[in-house]
Amino acid sequence: IPFGIGSFFAILFLMRYVFFIAIIAASLWPASVLAQTGGQETRSVVYVICGSRQGSGIVTNSDAGYVVTAGHVARDEVTGEMSSMCRVGLVREGEGSPTSFYEAVPERIVFDPAQDLDLAVLKVNGRLSGPPLALTAARVNEFARKGDLVTIMGFAGSQNISISIGQILGWRGHSMLASNVITQGFSGAAALDSAGNVVGIAVRVDLSVDPVTGEE
Repeated sequence: IPFGIGSFFAILFLMRYVFFIAIIAASLWPASVLAQTGGQETRSVVYVICGSRQGSGIVTNSDAGYVVTAGHVARDEVTGEMSSMCRVGLVREGEGSPTSFYEAVPERIVFDPAQDLDLAVLKVNGRLSGPPLALTAARVNEFARKGDLVTIMGFAGSQNISISIGQILGWRGHSMLASNVITQGFSGAAALDSAGNVVGIAVRVDLSVDPVTGEE
């Protein structure tokens, strides 16, 4: 892994939700590696479209219909305009792309890059297309440790699930540093431990340069 590339995770307690925010760096494993993952993890990861912005998300509450994604997916970073409606694509077990799309309304958006806060809570409503699929909530691990394996699972600029594998390197302030490398479209993607539990979500790329080699 090139020097200085990393990801950061922070814990955010927001109203009745308990979520984790991740700031993920940019090396992407082939989608074929999906065979290593379980069905529940795949079904918990969703494809998110808000206006012209595409990202990923995770189902956090299947009964109430809540999905978490990155704040900048639901809110334009330049204009500050918030989407009034998003689309969420659900993946059927055993498949790697969405088969059904549902309407989702942003219920809460927290966006403050200076504080590493970049989170949106979406409320899933009516079905827009495809067969009806039940929401499957992700399992959560609140006790990730340095050295733990981290797999980022999301939609890297397409409707096909991709994954990136790395490990937790340590902490910086209230954030966690990891070595995963991702591309555009992973914003809001699930960060999973080796048991498939969610430890964070992808938020943004954070790059630094090795002063000796000049590598990013």
